Amino acid sequence: VCEGFGSPHFPSSGMGQALNQALPLCPTGQGEAERGEERVEQQPRVAPDGTLEEATVKEPAATPAAPPPVQVKNWEPVEVRSVDAETLVLAAIQAFAPGGLRRYLSRRSQLQGSRGFEYNQHADGGFRICVTSHALTLDTEIGQWKSQMDEASLKAESTVFVRVIGSCYLAKVEAGDGDRAKLRVVSVVTLEDE
Repeated sequence: VCEGFGSPHFPSSGMGQALNQALPLCPTGQGEAERGEERVEQQPRVAPDGTLEEATVKEPAATPAAPPPVQVKNWEPVEVRSVDAETLVLAAIQAFAPGGLRRYLSRRSQLQGSRGFEYNQHADGGFRICVTSHALTLDTEIGQWKSQMDEASLKAESTVFVRVIGSCYLAKVEAGDGDRAKLRVVSVVTLEDE
């Protein structure tokens, strides 16, 4: 019986007796044989040709390294209404909530047949996207900030309003080397939170 687990904790009759008999597996400083442990030696295998095979550990096949991402040479403003909404959401999360990107991708992979965001179409062809899980909003209704856009030389077609936990921005949407699948969202004007 191990120290600290004597009969005061487990009565020696009935169920307590069975528990006391199970306790000798705890470390006691006795040798392996005294503890009831037995070390099993593994015998070498005999190959079909009669020779002994040494046990070998197979190394896992090396997975080819992913090719380095293609570096974008030129970022150009792109019309925000013409880009894929999912790609825009990913670019915005990457720019304004990078710590949440892995969580968003995980959540998106669990959703079958639905988006990880709400998409509302405006009458003028614009949109409002809300990613509630990340407190992120993207909106093309930016007329109220015309003066700030003029000061920053922002074109309305490539500008989007971004709100993320406690901060608001006017941001420029750009495509890498003219490819609308490679988007980035760049904060240009910081606005007062509404």
